[in-house]
Amino acid sequence: MNLRTVLGLAAGLAALLAVLFIAELVSNPPQAMGEPLFAGMREDINAVTSVTATAAGDNVIATVTRHDDRWVVQERDGYPADTGKLRQLLLGLAEAQLVEAKTANPEYYERLGVEDVSAEDAGGVLIRVVTPSNQYAVIVGDQTRGEYRYVRREGEAGSWLIDKSPEAPAETPEWLNATIIDIDAAVVRSVKIEHADGQTVNLEKASREARDFSVTNMPAERELSYASVANTVGGVLDNLTLDDVAPATELGPDAVITTFTTFDGQVIRIAGEEAESKHWVQLTAAYDAALAEQQAPSQQTETAAADTPQTMVGEGQTAAAQAAVDALNERTRQWRYQIPQYKYEQLTRRWQDLLKKEAD
Repeated sequence: MNLRTVLGLAAGLAALLAVLFIAELVSNPPQAMGEPLFAGMREDINAVTSVTATAAGDNVIATVTRHDDRWVVQERDGYPADTGKLRQLLLGLAEAQLVEAKTANPEYYERLGVEDVSAEDAGGVLIRVVTPSNQYAVIVGDQTRGEYRYVRREGEAGSWLIDKSPEAPAETPEWLNATIIDIDAAVVRSVKIEHADGQTVNLEKASREARDFSVTNMPAERELSYASVANTVGGVLDNLTLDDVAPATELGPDAVITTFTTFDGQVIRIAGEEAESKHWVQLTAAYDAALAEQQAPSQQTETAAADTPQTMVGEGQTAAAQAAVDALNERTRQWRYQIPQYKYEQLTRRWQDLLKKEAD
């Protein structure tokens, strides 16, 4: 048998083996591209009772559970969860389809962020979704290809690229409903900042239409550093969000009390203090019907003389305002909130922060 014959037989054998390999794949195909990440999860989604997130070092960072119509985070004493993030995560996993098979070699998992979360430096987050009849568990890894993401189902060696990008926060506070209060600066009438040493700063707007807050108790012969310097203080309650949360505590002796009043009669009292380089606030609210009446837009009554405008607040408006205050108190009274430093600094302004420097 000459060399050409041997080479021909070898090539034929290789071709035969290739055909047999392809036939094996066809008769025993792996999970096909385009199939769901979790079959049946879409139909199961409304029955979810809990979602657990575990990060590097097997650290359980969030256990989100359903209580009646509320979702709460157990690691923060049952504080309300961010239901928008939770919904995005669940829908992303339930609707995700497989795009491309990726590595099954543990040595390469970290390149995709899908290594076991028992590793101290794991990059992904293990999400476990529980319903009365099923569990779905997956390590959510790195994002790629626009809004696609790498994942690896628990207990499986193979990883996948999916056609969704569910966000799995790696820190507990990121699972919380971040909004504390949201009051537009345009409706704030006055702000009073009371410091423990007796210094008090009063800010006020003359009307709803006024552009800038004035300082009503400014020291004699002093000037504001610029006309609108107090406006940032008046806007603190506009989308005030938390960095973290903890149960309410007794305030220390150096707490700063900042009181906001609005043109519609809301009175928001915020007590703030700094502890271990963190900035904490606690909120209480009240409704001042007399203030609301005083500040209501002038309007004519049927019995009033044509040239005698009167201010009026309807019973419905009063009830709605009181209900809003009651709801705020119910939501915030048990908690103290860690807020961003720049917001805290506005809540605790002193004269030197608002006035021009005195001439030497």
